[in-house]
Amino acid sequence: MGFIRSSFSFLMGTACGIYIAQNYKVPNIKKLVDTGLSMAKQIENSYKKRDGDKDFEPLKNLDKLSSLEKFQEMQ
Repeated sequence: MGFIRSSFSFLMGTACGIYIAQNYKVPNIKKLVDTGLSMAKQIENSYKKRDGDKDFEPLKNLDKLSSLEKFQEMQ
């Protein structure tokens, strides 16, 4: 009887999660996080100063359109 009581909330949460995932449009968190990380890496690389680079322009190498298009494709 103790096992049923202790696992009741877990089973109800699982059942509710399955119902919500099947009947509602739930965002894919993994894709959202991956997109955010790739955008952050692009921004970091665009601001990274290279050795011997006298004419440093941080936004020169940033490709905003490709990141925006990837994000919109996920939506």
